[in-house]
Amino acid sequence: MPERGMGSRLGWGVYQLFKTADDRQVFIAITSNGHWQRFCEEFGLEDLAADPELDSNAKRAANHHRTIPRIEAVAASLTAAELIERMERVQVPYAPLNNPFDLLSDPQLNSGKLMEVQTEAGATIKTAGAPVASNNFTLSVRHQPPGLGQHTREVLREMGYSESEIEALAASGAVRLDGPVLLSGGRPS
Repeated sequence: MPERGMGSRLGWGVYQLFKTADDRQVFIAITSNGHWQRFCEEFGLEDLAADPELDSNAKRAANHHRTIPRIEAVAASLTAAELIERMERVQVPYAPLNNPFDLLSDPQLNSGKLMEVQTEAGATIKTAGAPVASNNFTLSVRHQPPGLGQHTREVLREMGYSESEIEALAASGAVRLDGPVLLSGGRPS
């Protein structure tokens, strides 16, 4: 795990997250001499590339005090998008650290893997579909998600509760019954 320094204990010279100018984080894994040379050339760190004390992963790992601050400065001077574009260009392993909301703008997911559902409040949101594909059918939203308590009464009846027991549970606040009362347009009152 990069935050615990696992990469350096495994002998990787650079194997960790770096903060960018736009307050994002990008994981950089420089695990070979080729990565090191290309990275240093791309980001103007030729002095590090030419240093014989840094010509192997083991030596770079032993010299984190010299290399990591320089890479931190490079990352901090660029936005995540700029850093990623340049890392891609020089073919050095990287991975942006994303949050779950970043998935909503992911091109691959938006090519048909995200489905829109309506919330209890009436707004629509995107959610991940099932990780299944078929030539025989297309996945879609068959039913909108239920509102809180919308099916509670039916579920409790199936479990064997009597109507008076269900009402007692609702009166005690243990359950919510009958879900939201929907206005026209599908919005709750």
